[in-house]
Amino acid sequence: MPAIQLPDTSLFAFNSPVHIRWADIDALQHVNNAVYLSYFEQARIDYFREVVKWDWDALGMILASNTIHYLAPLFPRDKAKIHMRSSRLGSKSFEMEYLVEKETKEGPKIITFASAVLVAYDYRNDQTVPLPEAYRQAILGFESGLQ
Repeated sequence: MPAIQLPDTSLFAFNSPVHIRWADIDALQHVNNAVYLSYFEQARIDYFREVVKWDWDALGMILASNTIHYLAPLFPRDKAKIHMRSSRLGSKSFEMEYLVEKETKEGPKIITFASAVLVAYDYRNDQTVPLPEAYRQAILGFESGLQ
C-alpha cells in the first residue's frame, strides 16, 4: 500500500474539538474505528452551522461515501481536534476532508486522514438537488483556494 500524502493543516480553516466518551472505547482501550464516523458527523454539523448557516428544515444532505486512513490510535485521555475543509464543490455533491490531530509530548500529531462525499438532498421530494448558490458562496468565501 502506498504511503498516505497528508495535506498541510494550514489548508484547513475550520476546527472542531473531539469529545471522547467512555462508550467510544473498545476492548483494546482506544477509540473504536467506527466511532470516528460520529466524530466527523459532529464536525460537519459544527461546520455547516457556523460557516454555511445551513437551514436543515429547508434542505438536507446525504452521506454518499467515506474513506478513512487510520494512522495511529486515539486513547481516552488524549486531547484531540478535527481539522476539516470543503475540498471540492460539484453541482449537487461536495467533498469534505478531515485530519484528526492529537496532542503528544512531541507536539501535535495527525492520527487520521479521512474524506467524505455529501449530496444536497430534498427529503420532501426524495431527490438530489443542486447545492444552493448561497451555500456555495458561503463555502467559497470561507475556504481559501477552493474554486
